[in-house]
Amino acid sequence: PARGRPLSEALAAEARAIPIATLFRPAPLAGPGLEALLAEREAAGAARGKAEAEARLRKKDIEQAGARQALLARHAAELASQAEAARAAIFTLETALAEALGSLAAEFARAVLRAEPAASAETLQSLADEALANVPPGSLGALCLHPEAAPQLAACLPAGWRIEPDAAIPPGTVRAQVDGATVTASLALRITQLSAHLAGDRA
Repeated sequence: PARGRPLSEALAAEARAIPIATLFRPAPLAGPGLEALLAEREAAGAARGKAEAEARLRKKDIEQAGARQALLARHAAELASQAEAARAAIFTLETALAEALGSLAAEFARAVLRAEPAASAETLQSLADEALANVPPGSLGALCLHPEAAPQLAACLPAGWRIEPDAAIPPGTVRAQVDGATVTASLALRITQLSAHLAGDRA
């Protein structure tokens, strides 16, 4: 600027000397350090986003695994309950069947006794042995039984014992009488004891 001009004019002249395009030129970005920082921040953000996504996936997998385990446990409990109910039902059926068969067998045996009152010599001997086994050792007395059965037992009568026929005694029954005491053995009593035994096994 020329000397002697007012300062404002000198500044104005210098301003007019600056190209207008220079005023609208964008400022240059910072050097390589800023680009590296931006890249580092972008990489950190991407890593953080990936980690968060992986964490969400792991959480979802854990929740799904827990739901599957709970479902399996519920199914297992239901199956166990059903199996227990089935076992109880089978036991009930088996018990009812055993009771029915036991009662049927006992009734059938009684019907056979009623239809065929005469017992064999072997059966009478077994009944006599059972009655004698329950009297005091060394006792002597009488074996009382139905008159029709008396001849079958006479051949195997123990020494010191006598036979006393009694029409009031049912066939298939032997009574040992010793000093006013009586011990009875009979097929009907055996059937009753067998039925009671079966009932006890089912209880």
